[in-house]
Amino acid sequence: MRQNEVDPITVEIIRNRLESVANAMQFTLLRSAVAVIVKEGEDGSSGLFKTDGDTISQACACPIHLTSMRPAVQSVTAAYPIKDMAEGDSFILNDPYNGGSHLPDIIMVAPIFHGDEVVSFAAVLAHQEDVGGQEQGSMSANTRELYQEGLIIPPIPWMKGGRPFKPSHDMVRYNVRLPETVLGDLEAQYAACRIGVRGYCEMIASLGLDVIESSLDILFDQAERRMRAKIMQIPDGVYEFDDWVDSHRKERDRIPVACRVEVAGSGITVDFTGTAEQQDGPINVNLAGTESGAHATIKGLTDPDLPLNEGAVRAIRVVAPEGSLFNPTRPAPIALRGQICQRAYDAVLGALVPALGDDAVACPSGGNMVTSFGGRDQGGEFYGSSDLTTGGIGARSDSDGIDHIEHGFTNVQTPPVEAWESRYPVRVLEHELRIDSGGAGKFRGGLGVRRSFEILHGPVRSCHRHDRATSSPWGIFGGKPGARWRSYIRRVNGEIEVLHSKEVIELGTGDVLVRETGGGGGWGDPLERDPQRVLEDVLDRKVSVQAARDEYGVVLGRDGLSFDEAATAALRRKMADERGPATWTFDRGEDGCQ
Repeated sequence: MRQNEVDPITVEIIRNRLESVANAMQFTLLRSAVAVIVKEGEDGSSGLFKTDGDTISQACACPIHLTSMRPAVQSVTAAYPIKDMAEGDSFILNDPYNGGSHLPDIIMVAPIFHGDEVVSFAAVLAHQEDVGGQEQGSMSANTRELYQEGLIIPPIPWMKGGRPFKPSHDMVRYNVRLPETVLGDLEAQYAACRIGVRGYCEMIASLGLDVIESSLDILFDQAERRMRAKIMQIPDGVYEFDDWVDSHRKERDRIPVACRVEVAGSGITVDFTGTAEQQDGPINVNLAGTESGAHATIKGLTDPDLPLNEGAVRAIRVVAPEGSLFNPTRPAPIALRGQICQRAYDAVLGALVPALGDDAVACPSGGNMVTSFGGRDQGGEFYGSSDLTTGGIGARSDSDGIDHIEHGFTNVQTPPVEAWESRYPVRVLEHELRIDSGGAGKFRGGLGVRRSFEILHGPVRSCHRHDRATSSPWGIFGGKPGARWRSYIRRVNGEIEVLHSKEVIELGTGDVLVRETGGGGGWGDPLERDPQRVLEDVLDRKVSVQAARDEYGVVLGRDGLSFDEAATAALRRKMADERGPATWTFDRGEDGCQ
């Protein structure tokens, strides 16, 4: 069937049904999962793919996986010819150098049949709570090569004809610390894949394969045209930006990231040449993850409502030199890639600020803070679980950044306190907004949080990681940077132990791990912020009385419930005279530059 033989209404119906199927897969994954990081943290993604790996539709889940599952489908079909597949088959992999992202992310791929022919694939990614390796959670900051990070799974069968493929199940069972949890989450992935298979087959039965495949071509072309039209609204030119990643070693400086964005007509090339070479610690990101960072930034800035299919990324080319931080070679370790590919997102965002002007967004906080805990409960049973804690996002030209929310790149959730305290010997002592963490501005950056854990039964081994401890989430057009991330241990004897951003730690009974996430950058001159809004922030404990005066030039009344208009106007004039016009584009903080 030719494209022009499919009417627009049918095409739109198919687009919505495809999205519904992908979202149904995602809901099935989250509702069937066992581990907190998937069930509550929502660290997973689902989608439908063509037989060549092109994305048909992806669920509203984690954009960090936007282009990460395409290589998985391609790796499976390269290892197992499509002609040999059967109904009920599924395959798994996690090798970051052969279709995966990092080892905890196991991807499952299942063929979708029409008669005897494979016409597409369903794929589901879930972050597993453990896949072996040096430490519980398989996210150690101490690894120096991939082999230390856990079980490396090339494409292998998981189900054959709807029945478990025993060698694969046994291999996973005997190589992970939490076999029942991991196998349970893999069952959830298989259930989600079956939902995708059933939904796609129902579409074929009601609409016909020819109509669907012709509509896919139309949908891909529509998405490409929409994206190219948006790109053409950005002035042609070359835009450059530099950023940093925290080193994996305490004694080393931060690591440089270089980004060059070239806009030419309806296309964009993102080039990370100049970024540091690959590291001997687990802070590398494979090219698929780097591409996801660039794609998510550009899509979010240009057309956030664009359908998630292959056409949406055709106009975007991403280059990263082989052997670099953003395109390492085997066996470079890669476990902490979630915090690092955030810098690819930020670097593209920063490069495009001058081009976008009032449509630009200040820097988000820097990703999320993930801490994996492993120990034994009071009954002697081994447990392991991971907590994700989010920061604030950057301000815009017309609104403050949102507090304590994962920005659109990773889109994971902070597990509720009850999920921890009902299952593990850990008490959440604090979970509150971190005052003054949002970058000051005419529009304020979103706030991060303070979230602390008391260990009720030790010892506990913990793998702790975040970023933006040595660089600030930058503010723009006069806006101030958001607060940097920090964490420390308050030992049971009262001693305070400040932590590096990537560290393996030991916690004993009564120790408290305090984690403070960063805030988003501010937008515009803080002296232009409505004083009433500053007062409201003070009353909401988002801004301190001191910061209201020092950052915003707002003098509060003696009652603390109002501001002194005359004193505020006088102070703001004085501060503006001393500072001069806010003509800089970026404010990177104490050791950055304007």
